[in-house]
Amino acid sequence: MPCGVCLDLNFELASSTLEDTRTLKANTSSHKNLTTRLLKAAKLKSAAHRGCLKCDAIFKALTHFGVDVNDQSLVLMRLSTPRECVLLIPSESLTIQLYTPAGEPPAWQGITQCNALSASAGSPEAYDFIRCCIDRCDNYHAPCKRGMPYLPTRVIDVGQQHDVQVRLVENMPGSTGPYIALSYCWGRTPAVTMETSNLHSMKQGIKLSVLPRTIQDAITVTRILGIQYIWIDALCIIQDSASDWEIESSRMASVYQNAYLTLAAATAAAGSEGFLHHNHLSADYPPSFKMNWCNEQGELSTLGFRQIPDGEIHEEIAFDPLSLRAWTLQERLLSRRVLTYSENELEWHCLTQKTCECQSMDKFGSSVYLASVMAIKEPKEAFLKWHQLLADYCTRAITFTQDKLPALSGIAKVIQDNTGSGYIAGLWQDNLLVDLTWTVPSGKDEVCALPEYRAPTFSWASVESAISFRIDPHKPWTPGVTIVGVKSEALGKNPLGRVRSAEMELRGCLFEASLVYSPGITKRYFALWNNESIQFLADTQLEEFNTVRDDGQSILSVRRSPLGSIAQPAQTGASIFLLYYGKTHQETGSVTTWNFLVLGRSTSKLGCFERLGWAFSDGFAGHAETAAQTTVTIL
Repeated sequence: MPCGVCLDLNFELASSTLEDTRTLKANTSSHKNLTTRLLKAAKLKSAAHRGCLKCDAIFKALTHFGVDVNDQSLVLMRLSTPRECVLLIPSESLTIQLYTPAGEPPAWQGITQCNALSASAGSPEAYDFIRCCIDRCDNYHAPCKRGMPYLPTRVIDVGQQHDVQVRLVENMPGSTGPYIALSYCWGRTPAVTMETSNLHSMKQGIKLSVLPRTIQDAITVTRILGIQYIWIDALCIIQDSASDWEIESSRMASVYQNAYLTLAAATAAAGSEGFLHHNHLSADYPPSFKMNWCNEQGELSTLGFRQIPDGEIHEEIAFDPLSLRAWTLQERLLSRRVLTYSENELEWHCLTQKTCECQSMDKFGSSVYLASVMAIKEPKEAFLKWHQLLADYCTRAITFTQDKLPALSGIAKVIQDNTGSGYIAGLWQDNLLVDLTWTVPSGKDEVCALPEYRAPTFSWASVESAISFRIDPHKPWTPGVTIVGVKSEALGKNPLGRVRSAEMELRGCLFEASLVYSPGITKRYFALWNNESIQFLADTQLEEFNTVRDDGQSILSVRRSPLGSIAQPAQTGASIFLLYYGKTHQETGSVTTWNFLVLGRSTSKLGCFERLGWAFSDGFAGHAETAAQTTVTIL
């Protein structure tokens, strides 16, 4: 008979027992089912006296960790399939994991087996974790396997363990070999970069002592793992050559996809900070509690108890310096294997698995799209992933505003290879009607137009703001416009990078309306047409300007306000245009929403328009669908 208190730490028994038990089934297949059971210390003690070895072990472990085990003390036991167990002590904010040390027979089938937690990023225990992850991935993860990869145009030869310098290597086309890639934050002033003037000398040798601490640490890890080459953007791309930068940035997808491993220095906000000296939470944890154990097969083993980071830490969205930078998103998503030096412990992501040193991430870690981007199977999935990652990407900081599209061009290359679709300044030709429905969050009145051209106004890349999409293609909607034509001209040698110009022709019902401005704490705009007040989500702050109509008459119109300069804030009565975009329908009920692109007269080309935002109404009574159609050009 199983113990009535701990249920023999068996997930199946616990999940079928209703008393003091809660079962959580995660929404994604990558998460395991979890069962929690609330226990009292008094019951654990009584069960131990009755001969339950597992209750006895738990009670002794709690005492070892200094938990006050009075009769009313509560212990939350969390079980997951098959037999992984964690104890949470609410009164102590303590999380204790049951485990068997790696290399020993498991105390019971399914128990966590792992190495000791590392006290710091550069400790022997950290390298044990890294090697274990690499070996497991090499031997058991078929999706992660690659043949011998082509080397990037340039790499750094790290030399031997105690060498005081490294050197730049320029590879012949077709050269192969394993290499590591580094993902890190440069900081405001990178100490050393490759430029036209020092290219030759870097081939002769680069003193380690002059390199930023983060790069030195990455070279140390590369050497210890026995890999000869590392790719580091600052040292492998000629930074003062626009041509070289454009060519190499267009190859980012292959650089990270083909890397043996990507090192993500998540704790370092600048290249000067380094990451190997960083201490982990376990540096302050008490020693593990271990006891001899005999498993069901009669093998002598060890049952261990150790403190681990709280489960909430694994569930939190990352706010480390690396996760806040635009360039590092594609570096992560394009890599087949990523080792992250995070705040609390080391983390491993590959195309097959995500885990951490304490292995709780298997159950709690939020899934960034590492496997999903690389495993796209059809265009619909590709376009959906694009929208998902844009929601993350557009919240990240970027040092040079003109890098907005280049910093995503590697992922764009993967999407294009999968779909064959044309690319227009961050939008996809085969998904254009949905891509055009991006909006800036309501109340973001601090958003201004960029002072210099970066993308056409119909692209999300023309603003610096978080975005979301108003239309879900998987839900019912009726388009009200058709695409007549689009064209885009790249600026430079990366066809998916910077844009020189772009324009689009849409055909639909166009209405001239009046702007209504509602001042207050949160500035709000409305569009007034045919006595209908339509809610208007502006892309940026708006200002008035004088222009001319097609007939040559002067008219007051509205445009986006350039960053830091609002000549005259747009006021009620200014002229704007509504292009009827289509209807969206609630899945249940009879609510219908009419949607519009809000346009203003172009500031640069007579007869053309620029996007100002998005408008919608649930109670629209006008005749948007039956009006005469016209073709408009949006710049």
